[in-house]
Amino acid sequence: MRVIVADVDNIQDENFKLHRPNGREDYLFVLFKSPSFVMVDGSYISADAGDCIIFDKYKIQSYFPEKGRKFCHDYIHFNTESKAEERLLQGIPMGVTIKVFSPKRISSILKGIVLELSYASSKYTANILDNLTTVFIYQLKSELERDHASEIEKHYSDFLAIRNEIYISPEKSRSVEEVCKSVYLSRSYFQHLYKRFFAVSYVNDVISARIALAKKLLLNTELPICEVAENCGYKSTSHFIKQFGNVVGISPNKFRNK
Repeated sequence: MRVIVADVDNIQDENFKLHRPNGREDYLFVLFKSPSFVMVDGSYISADAGDCIIFDKYKIQSYFPEKGRKFCHDYIHFNTESKAEERLLQGIPMGVTIKVFSPKRISSILKGIVLELSYASSKYTANILDNLTTVFIYQLKSELERDHASEIEKHYSDFLAIRNEIYISPEKSRSVEEVCKSVYLSRSYFQHLYKRFFAVSYVNDVISARIALAKKLLLNTELPICEVAENCGYKSTSHFIKQFGNVVGISPNKFRNK
């Protein structure tokens, strides 16, 4: 691994904002040490102290502190120099916030990297940095595995109840934000866990449940299309028809007639 630049306990004032629309040619890891906002999937989400993120190469990088707060973070820009090093990064989600159990352990490894950078006078410096960065990646993956097991145990029953409710009453309106609040998780982390648990996104699961109900109503009732749409939770009949067509491949009327 090649380290470009790194720092720990970097403090900026409340007006600080990093915004790189095209990212950089290297990876950027950030460990937030103060409540902040970070861009994920085109929208800013909150990041708690102890959350972290890896920005992929050439992807937008944008974050700033909560209003009225100074910004504190650890960061490292690094690059891979072989396919083996690229494979080492597999399994680490890019561009999403990650909660870790031991941010202090991550920070301590980064501190060792920063110290080695500041005393870069040995012929072994490059090898030391390579090894320290590899240890950092392994530690992060270890944290993620612990995180995965813990969240399965801690949140799975809550997520299963949410999914059961979707399929029992698909007509009910539940925004992602409302569901996230019910389980006390950020939007990005909720979506990340939902897909881990069920191999489908929350939004697509809601759509699947509504279309399944629509099929039953179309086949077993003579309700007009507008009422089928309403009973499935759609406020707009045209939106229902379009979404049904996207999923099923034909319009609701053609499905009923066929």
